[in-house]
Amino acid sequence: MGFTLLPCVCGVKFWHDSTLRLFHQRTAAFGPHVYNVSGDAVLARPLSGCLTEGASNLHSKIALISRGNCTFAEKVMSAQSAGAIGVIIGNTDDEDAWITMTADRLHNYTITIPSVVVQLRTFRFVEQLLIHDKSVKAILDSEGEYIPMTYSQSMVALACFLVLVPALWCLLASSTCFYKHIRSLCSRERRKKHMALLPIVAFIDNKQVELRLKPLNENCAVCLDDFAPGVPVKVLPCHHGFHPSCIDPWLVTSSELCPMCKQSVFHVPRQHASERWLV
Repeated sequence: MGFTLLPCVCGVKFWHDSTLRLFHQRTAAFGPHVYNVSGDAVLARPLSGCLTEGASNLHSKIALISRGNCTFAEKVMSAQSAGAIGVIIGNTDDEDAWITMTADRLHNYTITIPSVVVQLRTFRFVEQLLIHDKSVKAILDSEGEYIPMTYSQSMVALACFLVLVPALWCLLASSTCFYKHIRSLCSRERRKKHMALLPIVAFIDNKQVELRLKPLNENCAVCLDDFAPGVPVKVLPCHHGFHPSCIDPWLVTSSELCPMCKQSVFHVPRQHASERWLV
C-alpha cells in the first residue's frame, strides 16, 4: 500500500482506507528516543503482550498491546523477541491520563525498538479497526511527542495571562479613548466650518425681515433675552435665531443641533453661504 506522509507534529499516525489519522503519544523511558519506523499494525496475542515470544504475527510489524499483567519493559522485550519493529501500548485506566513507561530495575533488558503509550480512546479506535479486519499502517516517529506542562510552565503561562490580559484591555481602552478624541476634534472642526456658513441678519422688525431669513423666535433661547432692534441674529437652517455670541460656543463645543428643535445645522441652504446681513 503506497501512502504519503503529511508534515505534522501530532505523534503516532495510523493510515487506513486512504485516510491518515494523527494521535498524541509518549515515548518510553527505555529504548531509542529518536526513531522513524512504519509497518502494519497488529494486535498482540494475548493482547497484554506478556507472552509473545513465539508469536509469528508480529514479525516486521508494529504491535498493539494493552497495559497490565506485566511490566512495560517485559511487553516491549517480548514483542522485540517476536520480531516486532515497534510497540504501541494503550492505557487502560483513564483515557485522559498520561503515564511514563519505565524499565524494570530487576532485569537488564536490551531494548532496541521504539515503544510509545497512547490514550485509551486511541487504542480502542485502532483495536476496533483491526478486529474488523481493517488494514492499518502505523507510523512511529519522535515528532509530536506529548510533553505535559510542568509546574513552572504553568506558572509562566498564568503570569503571561495575568500580564497580557490587563495590557490588552488597557490598549483597547486607550485606543477607544484616542479614537473618540480624534472623532470629537474632527466633529468640532466640521461644526466650525458649517457655522461660518450660517447667515447673520440685523433684527429690525420680525415683519420687515425677508421671510427666507427671518427667525421664527423673537428672543434668544440660550440667554433668554429678547432681540433688540438692530442686534445681529444668527439664523439656523431651521429658522431659529440666536445671538452669535450665544450660539457659536454651543455649535463649536457642544452640538450641531439647534437648541430649540434639535435639527442639524449641516444642511445649510446654498444661498445662505454667500448672503449675510451685517450690522
